[in-house]
Amino acid sequence: MALNRLIPINLRIPENLVSESDRLAEQEGSNRSELMRNALRSYIERKQRLQTAFGIVERRGKAAGINTQADVERVLAQVKSKRRT
Repeated sequence: MALNRLIPINLRIPENLVSESDRLAEQEGSNRSELMRNALRSYIERKQRLQTAFGIVERRGKAAGINTQADVERVLAQVKSKRRT
């Protein structure tokens, strides 16, 4: 895997968050920069997974005839009704 060039950025972060992140980085034998890179990587990956999941749900919903908010509410009501029995 090719290494990407590291580009410095400036952030303004509340002091308490900096203190907590420094403490965590120290516990992990890391540093502030690596902790922030990992946090950003995790955030991006989570967002991408959610977008993929929403796309799948949307396609399956449309295939099942669920196109409006009323359709969603109807299906949810059916599911809740089945769970009560």
